Amino acid sequence: MSVPIPLNYVFLFNYFKHVLGSNKAMFFLVFPFLTAIGLYIEAPILYYVLIALLNFFVAIVPSGLGVLVV
Repeated sequence: MSVPIPLNYVFLFNYFKHVLGSNKAMFFLVFPFLTAIGLYIEAPILYYVLIALLNFFVAIVPSGLGVLVV
């Protein structure tokens, strides 16, 4: 049986699908609290940029480790 696309692409697509799903959930649950803290302490704009980067890396690292284990 032949596959029309390489299995690596299927694997990467499913990996990013799960990463974006967990990232979206964390973004909507945690980001409002961190934003409120930033507004309360009058944080600079860099704080909000770092929140977005942190959100991305917090989703990528556990997913990557899970892929390496499996």
